[in-house]
Amino acid sequence: YSNRGVLYKEKKQWELALADYNKAIEINPQDAGAYNNRGLLYQEKKQWELALADYKKAIDLNPQLAIAYYNRGLLYQKQKKYNLALADFNKILQLASPEYPDGYFGRGMVYALMGEKQKAIPDLQRAAQLFKSQGKTADYEQAMNLLKSLQ
Repeated sequence: YSNRGVLYKEKKQWELALADYNKAIEINPQDAGAYNNRGLLYQEKKQWELALADYKKAIDLNPQLAIAYYNRGLLYQKQKKYNLALADFNKILQLASPEYPDGYFGRGMVYALMGEKQKAIPDLQRAAQLFKSQGKTADYEQAMNLLKSLQ
């Protein structure tokens, strides 16, 4: 159900996706990934509190689930809760391999939004380098564009 929910979400069939995520959680209430995916759906629908609750549940179930910290960090960033966002992006960099560019990119974005260019630039440079080496062209270009705007 969780995988089908992802497909429905990609097709913007929100209600079908939500029904599948709910069913996946009903079948396996310990499925951290299903909570994370449902959180993404709620975030897409601008239901921030429901999204935060699902990310928290995903993290409670699996404290090693870096993607849940990333998604929650992005939501905190949107809400201008920069210190909470930084905490989540820092946690990603502790949990995930140092080759995980999203943690650097997220933290660099938050530093940029806070006006802390000197902290943002090294993180964005590292993210860009990793995105490029991993063949993630669109992400690389996004990091480079943000870097250019800071210099």
